[in-house]
Amino acid sequence: PTGESGTLHIKQDAYLYQLILEPNRELAFDIHSGRNVYVHQVSGELHVDNTLLTGGDGAKIEAQSKVTFRNLTNQSVTALIFDLP
Repeated sequence: PTGESGTLHIKQDAYLYQLILEPNRELAFDIHSGRNVYVHQVSGELHVDNTLLTGGDGAKIEAQSKVTFRNLTNQSVTALIFDLP
C-alpha cells in the first residue's frame, strides 16, 4: 500500500499479487493475523486448498494462517490474489 520497491501506491490497506503457477507446481501463501485473502481465477484450473477454481471463479479465505495453491494441470494458470483487512 505504500508504493515500496517501485510498486503502485493505491492508498488502501491492500496488497494485490499476480500468481502465475506453472504445471504441476504448488505455492503456500502465508496470511498474516487479521488479514483475509480473496482469489480471482483468471485462467486455467487452480486448486485453492481443496476447492477447484476455473477461469472467472473467486474464493474468499478467512480465519486461516496459510492457503495452498496447486496447479495439477499441464498448462500454466493465472490468478489474482488480494490481501485485505
